[in-house]
Amino acid sequence: MPECSKCSYKGLRNEFRYVGQAQEVGVLSVRRCPQCDNLVICDEMEEDRAVEGNNPWGISRLRGRVFSGKIRKERKVNEM
Repeated sequence: MPECSKCSYKGLRNEFRYVGQAQEVGVLSVRRCPQCDNLVICDEMEEDRAVEGNNPWGISRLRGRVFSGKIRKERKVNEM
């Protein structure tokens, strides 16, 4: 959870407006504080809050199912 060093505002990462990458390669980014417009360095890999229980990514009733699409009827091509 990012914290502004100027006004001490703490919030979720999506509340801070994304400005750009802090490094050419890496997970650090620059975001702008919604309260005072100060620039804040954020770690994009850091989780906003701890998730209890199962990890929410990829967990649904559709997980593991194979989708092959609708079965199409074959059309006869007119031969000349």
